[in-house]
Parts: sequence; C-alpha cells; structure tokens
Amino acid sequence: MSRRAALDKLEAEQRDRRRRIAGIVAILVMTAIAYGRAPGLGFIWDDESYVVNQPVLRDLNGLGRLWIPEVTPQYYPVVFTSFWIEHQLWGLDPAGYHVLNVMLHALNALLLWAVCRKVGLPGAASWLIAAIFAVHPVHVESVAWITERKNVLSGAFYLAAAWSYMHFQSIRDGDVRGKPPDEAWGWYGISLGLFVFALLSKSVTCSLPAALILIMLYQRRPIDLKRLAPLGPMFLLGALAAWNTAHIEREHVGAEGIEFALTFADRLLIASRALLFYPWKILWPHPLIFIYPRWTIDHGSLIAWWPLLAALAAGAGLIWLFAKGIRGPFLAIAFFAGTVLPALGFFNVYPHIFSFVADHFQYLASIGVIALAVMVAHRWLPDPKRLLRVAVVPLLVLVVLSWRHTGDFADLETLWTRTLAKNPDAWMPHNNLGAMRLRQAEQLMSRGEPADDVVAQAEQHARRAVELNPGHHTAHANLAEALRLQGRSVEALAEARLAAEQRPEWPGHHYSLGRLLELTAKPDEAEASYRAAIRLDPSLTAARLDLGRLLIARDVIDDAAAQYEAVLQRDPENFIALGTLANIRAGQARHAEAESLYDRAFAAAPRVQDKVQIAMREAVFLIQCPDPAVRDPEKAAIIAAQVVRNTRGELPNTIDVLAMALAAAGRFDEAIQAAEQAARRARDIGLTDLAAEIDGRLEHYRRRELPPQALPPGG
Repeated sequence: MSRRAALDKLEAEQRDRRRRIAGIVAILVMTAIAYGRAPGLGFIWDDESYVVNQPVLRDLNGLGRLWIPEVTPQYYPVVFTSFWIEHQLWGLDPAGYHVLNVMLHALNALLLWAVCRKVGLPGAASWLIAAIFAVHPVHVESVAWITERKNVLSGAFYLAAAWSYMHFQSIRDGDVRGKPPDEAWGWYGISLGLFVFALLSKSVTCSLPAALILIMLYQRRPIDLKRLAPLGPMFLLGALAAWNTAHIEREHVGAEGIEFALTFADRLLIASRALLFYPWKILWPHPLIFIYPRWTIDHGSLIAWWPLLAALAAGAGLIWLFAKGIRGPFLAIAFFAGTVLPALGFFNVYPHIFSFVADHFQYLASIGVIALAVMVAHRWLPDPKRLLRVAVVPLLVLVVLSWRHTGDFADLETLWTRTLAKNPDAWMPHNNLGAMRLRQAEQLMSRGEPADDVVAQAEQHARRAVELNPGHHTAHANLAEALRLQGRSVEALAEARLAAEQRPEWPGHHYSLGRLLELTAKPDEAEASYRAAIRLDPSLTAARLDLGRLLIARDVIDDAAAQYEAVLQRDPENFIALGTLANIRAGQARHAEAESLYDRAFAAAPRVQDKVQIAMREAVFLIQCPDPAVRDPEKAAIIAAQVVRNTRGELPNTIDVLAMALAAAGRFDEAIQAAEQAARRARDIGLTDLAAEIDGRLEHYRRRELPPQALPPGG
C-alpha cells in the first residue's frame, strides 16, 4: 500500500470514528432530553409489589431468596437483583430507579445501532433506526415505569447476545480477519450466557434464536445444520423460560377466569387486530394510553374479521416480495410478529384483563417496524446526508412527544386521571382511584379530620368500575368499603357478598364481609367469615383482631386469647393484641403475665391516645389487682401522673385514676386534690355524670377510706 493510500485509509478511519462518537453523543443527548422528566417521577402501579413492599430487597438473605421460584411476583431474578442492588444504594428514592431505566434504554439504542451495522444495514439507516428507537414515545411506558425494568434490562442482554452471536458466526465464516475459527466458540459462550440473562429478565426474549435465523436469511447465508445446530440450546432454553412464565401468569399472577374464556376464533381475531394496532402506533403515536379500550370480540360478526383478512393480505404481499428477492419487508415484519407473539392473545397474559394491547408489549418487537420504515425511507433517499436532514424534524417531534408522555407517569393520581381523560370507560383506573380515595379517607379519619367528600369520590369511582365491569371482585369490594364508611352497612353488605362470591379464595373479601355482617347484627355469620379469612391467610392480623374482639363479646374467652397469641407470634409488638390479651389475662387471674403485657403494650403503642388508654387500664389493674405480689398503687400513681402531664390535665378520667392510685397508696391529701381537679375539669367540659361519680369517690377520700373498686367511666 502506498503512503498516500495509507494516509487516506487513516483519514477515513478517523472520520468514521468521529462520526460514531457524534452518533453516540446525539443518541444520548436526545434520550436525555426525551426522558428529562424521569428523575422526578414516582412509584406507580405494580411498583409497590416489585420494589416498595418487596421484602427480598431489604437484606442480604433476600439476594439469595429472589432466585427461588414463586418468591417474587414473576420469576425474573436478574431484574430483582438489580432492584436489590439499588435498594442498598438509595433505598426507596424512585429517582435512582428511573435514571437507571433511562440509562439502560439509551444503552439499548446504542446496542441496536451496533446490531444493525453487524447485520449489514447502511450506516446512516442503522443510526436512524437506533435514534428513533431511543426517542419513540411508544417506549415511554417501558422506560418511565420502574416495573418495566423487565423490558429495558432484558433488551440490553438480548441485543448484546444477538451481536455476540453474529460475531461468532462471522468468525466461523472467516469474515473477521486475524481471527482463527477456534476463537468463535468463546463468543458463542458469551452469547449463550447473555441470552440466559435475558430470559431471566423477561422470557419474551425467547424469540432471539428465531430472530437470528431471520438475520441469516436477510444476509443470504445458507441455512444448514452447521448454522442451525448452535441455536438448538437457545431454542430449548427459550421454550423452558416461556413455559415457566405461562405457568406463573396462569397460576400465580391471575391470568385465568372469565376474562380469559376465549375461543380460538376469539384469540385469532384479537391477534390479527393487535398485529395491525402495534405498527400503526409506531407510525402514528397518538393517542398513547396506559390502558387502551378493551376490544369487544364477536366472531359471529363479519366485520370483526376484517383485521384478519387485512393481516393475511399483508402477509401474502410480503411473501410475494420475498419470492421476488425483496426480502427485507417480510423479514422485518416476521421479526415484529414473532417477537410480539406472546402478547397477541394466544396465551393468557394478566394485563389482557384490562386491555388486549399495551405499549410495553412491543418494546423489542417495534424494532422490526422501525427498521422497515427507515429502510423504505433510505430507498427513496439513498444519500445519507439527505436522509438524516429529512429525519431531523420527525426526530424532534418524537423527542417532544416522549417528553410529554413521560409526564403521564408522574404518580398514580396523574396516571389514572390522564388514562381516564383518554379512555373514560376504562374500569381499572376507576377501580384504582376508588381504592386510593379510600386510603386517603382512612388517613384523614385517623387524624380526626372530615373525609366525607373523599369517601363520596371513592364511591363514585368504585360504582363506575362496577358498572363497567360487574364481574370484577375488587370493584365490588371497594364499593362495599366506601358504603361502609358512609354508614350504609346494608348496601355495603350486598357488595361485599358479591366480592366474596366472585373470588372466594381472597381472604380480604371474607374479612370485609365479616366486618359488615357484624355491623348488621349477624354475629354467627361474621365469625364464620373471619375464620374463613384466617383459614385462607393465617397471617391476616386484622381478621384475628376482629375475631378476637367478637369472641370476647360472645364470652368465648379462651378462643379469643388464642387469636391474640397467634397475632403476637407474627407481630410481637402489636399493641392492640398486647393490650387486649392483658385484659384477658387479668380476668383469668394470670396477674403477673397481665402486668408484663400491659408494659409491652404501652411501649409498643404508636400514638399518644393509644398510650393513654393502655396506661389507664394498667393503672386501674395495679390498683385493683387482688394479688398482693402484683398490686402496686405507687406504680399506678406514677403511670397516671405521667399521663396527666402528657395530656396537660385536659382529661378528667385520667386525673380521676391518679386520685384512685394516690388513695390506694395511702396518700389521701394528694388524692383529694387530684379528685377535686378531676371533678372541676369534668364540669368544665360538660361531663356532669362523671363529675358526680368523682364527687362520690372524693367523699371517701376525705374520710380517709377507699371507695368500692370500679373502673372509672372512660378509663
């Protein structure tokens, strides 16, 4: 090679390097702008079960447990490992999780660029495919939703595995200079390992070996045993992963029931309609909705078959082009259809309860449609500079659309309200907004604040969800709760019965039904419902507490005590169980145990008002206890005096108990002062009956004698 030729080659290599660096920077900058709002997003739907309330993320033991099937919502241990690492780094700050999702998506765009170049697509077209993938708004759902780490993480392993496998084949074919064929198998091992990680991130990546065959066809490589044999292990691993996911979706996620009672004809119509829906969303991404309208499928209607006819016609046209030697369109759409196949409706997928299509289903599949669109544009504009200049405006539009759509995922309130603005007949957002309003109402009521308006909103959303989907149990359960909070127990009971009938395996429904049965004076049925809830979920604390309370009212004391003991086995600091069991033990003359339980209940009580109630019970117990080894009026006086100080002397019953303790300790002068203060305070706030009772005890104190032992009203 002449010196001039060497210099030209060096200059060309430097030019190519500068272009690659500029291309990388451009993709990263566009992605950063498109997802600039991501760090400010919060946790949304399913993020609670995947991250916020996921126990395996909290400690070192969880890192091993998350690799055990059925421990996490889905068996994607690589995804949960990434969450585990993040949880150790930044806890439950959602910003870190969102930023990593964006980084992985940007990495996927760069890997896609490398794969397209490896396939042999023109340089400018390869970059444009990657750039569109990076900023297309149909991918926002996969990037802005933390739970969909499954997509962006599996995508990275999938694309890296694809590049590694193609490099393996290139070395075997002698296309890579200076690389002996023996080195190829190292790259095969890398590809296989990356593929396993992809499957353990999301099993939809099982389509990779089929996609690699399509690439061979595009490159016009011979499809022989030598080329197909290395794909055998991939096909096997992919089939196992797909079977496992289908099993989990059906048995543990809930992808079964009346919503999935579809005939093969129904599923065929759903699939054909979805095959047209997804490419259209790529070409015209408006509107993008978190929950699209769920199609009504009627295979008895002739018009319902037009999507299938259109899909068959398109397929026939693509096959005809393939036979004519124009392979690209058929292979691109075959890649798209094969990759999105698991979500087309032939297999039960839980989100199909709400809609048969979702943007995140076509995260990887969209590559085929994007590549086809770009290659068509390249055929019309073969000059790279003209192609990229024409692409500037569409890319900017996509960046803006992605930036706007990212805002829809700010938080649950925003997500559901914006979903309803675009799809007002979506029952699930109504149902979830109703549940949110119920939680808000409970928080308001716990603080003693009015919650009528919030409860009314909860009823409105829950009732609309029931109207739209009368067969869904949680909608009836939410409506029952909203009616209960409004005191409409009889109406609530009817809704709670429906929820329990529709999903008898849900313990929460039986618990809610039990509460309403108790409110409507049906104690026998209430007890049966509480026990059914506990039988289904022995760890359901609320059901055990309410069953225990009901059993005490029915004087079944030993069984009640057993319920509270069971609660304490799982939650030793449950102050309600501790305090109530202390009362039971006091009545059973197990005095030392009762005192210990009172002390533990006081220490565990989270709120001042709870501590006050428990302290008053313990003080009276210590005053009246018949066991001299336990009776301790001085300790009772100390406890009562502390409560009086903490409540600023505003509660007359606490001052009354202090007076009783002081009298029992023989400190009658102090008892007289406390009783006089208690009586004055009772009259000041209008409790004349209590004041009269305190006056009666006061006369005993003045005579230096103890009044008959009795628990003061309100104590």
